[in-house]
Amino acid sequence: MKKFVNLLPPEEQKQLKLQELNRELLSFAFWLGLSFLVFIALLYAGRVFLRSELAATTQQVAAETAALTDLQEAGLPAEVEKFNLNLANFRTLTAKHETLAPVLLELAELLPPDLTLSSLSLDRKSRKVEIAGRAGSRKSVLILRRNLLTSPSFSNVNFPLANLEKATDLPFSYRFYLKPSSPSQ
Repeated sequence: MKKFVNLLPPEEQKQLKLQELNRELLSFAFWLGLSFLVFIALLYAGRVFLRSELAATTQQVAAETAALTDLQEAGLPAEVEKFNLNLANFRTLTAKHETLAPVLLELAELLPPDLTLSSLSLDRKSRKVEIAGRAGSRKSVLILRRNLLTSPSFSNVNFPLANLEKATDLPFSYRFYLKPSSPSQ
C-alpha cells in the first residue's frame, strides 16, 4: 500500500479528514438506508405472498367444506349404512350356504349323466329338499331314486308314479328330507 504525504497546513488537513469522514458517513448512511428499503420491500413482498396463500387456502377449505356438506346432505352416511347392512347380510348368507355345500355336492354326485335339474328347493327348518328336472330315460330316474335311498344324507324319498309315465325325455320330481346328521345349519 502506498502512503501519501500530505503537505497541506494542519487546519486544511483536519478539514480534509472531516470531509473524508463525512463522505464515508454519507456512504454508510446511503447503504444503510438502501438496505433498510430492500428489507422493507422484502417484508412487504412476503406479506403479499402470505396473504395470497392465506386467501387461496381459505378458498380451498371453503370448497372442501362445501363438498363435505353436499355429501352429508346427499345421504352418503345413509348409503354407507345401507351398504354395510347389505354386506353383513351377504356374509351371513354366504356362511349359511357354505354349510349346505357338502349336501349339494353329494346330490350332484348322485345325479346320473343324462339327468338335468331345473329346480332345487331347500327348506332349512323342515329340512325338506325338492328337486325337479328332465331325464333322458326312465332308467336314469330309477337310478336317481336308488342313489337317494342309499345315500347317508337323505331320507323319506318320495317317488311319484308320474316320474315313470314316459320311457324317454321325461320330466321328474322328487321330494326328500335331510337326515339330522347331515350338515344344514
